[in-house]
Amino acid sequence: MKRLLAAAAAAAALVSASPAQAAPTVTPTPTAPPVAAKPVAAPDPVKALKSQFVAGRGVKVSESLRMEAKGKKLTSVQFSGVYEFGPSGVVSADVTQRVRTPQGKKVADVRFLIVGKNVYLQNDAVKADMPEGKTWVRFENSGKPYPANHPLDVLQPADLERLIKRAKPAKNGVYQGSITAKQVRDLKIRMRVPFTYRLSLDSAGLPSAFRSTLQYNNKSTTQRILDSRYSAWGQKVTIKAPAEEQVIDIKDLGPALQEEIQELPNEALASLRP
Repeated sequence: MKRLLAAAAAAAALVSASPAQAAPTVTPTPTAPPVAAKPVAAPDPVKALKSQFVAGRGVKVSESLRMEAKGKKLTSVQFSGVYEFGPSGVVSADVTQRVRTPQGKKVADVRFLIVGKNVYLQNDAVKADMPEGKTWVRFENSGKPYPANHPLDVLQPADLERLIKRAKPAKNGVYQGSITAKQVRDLKIRMRVPFTYRLSLDSAGLPSAFRSTLQYNNKSTTQRILDSRYSAWGQKVTIKAPAEEQVIDIKDLGPALQEEIQELPNEALASLRP
């Protein structure tokens, strides 16, 4: 036993006497300072709009309008269709307008094709009185190539810029503002009525929704509220005039039918304006 204890003590002495091995030195890899993420600039709405002005492309539009007098609903209009772009903006339109009384009674459902210098109108109410084979009535277009129903038009770059500049700072792509009676005069806005508005832009900086509320100071109408939605930007759109054999000029119809047909665009289009 003494020999075993002595051998163990000797072995321990040898181990303690051996030089300790140094631990390997690890040089830390230098860490690069964090790079701050650059803020992503919001799209320029005016540039985004102009980028859509490509021949053969367009946008889908739907609108809902209501007129009110002292809180009571008057005539309402539903509008839907597509606009076709060219290099400078909208060049043609294919739209349908549905006019209703406060009780929901149909006043007029009218489809319009606006192509070049002409407006083509189609309505089932006068279909039976049309000459055989004729389904479209042609008018001369004296206005824009599409209905412009808001005081300022978000499809016009200059008007879009005006709306944004005069709005409160944007939050989540929404601009809100108002135009006073004096500003209406100074800006030479065709609808000479003060109004408030709310404009929403999508992630590409393009208009997705626009509401304008015109405030009147008369007994017949106190408010005109128009809500518009814009979607399918850049979709392929080709709008052509109807086949010539299906078209008749308004002047070639009888006086009674002329009067009846001319009332349709007046009801459908003029009801959208003050």
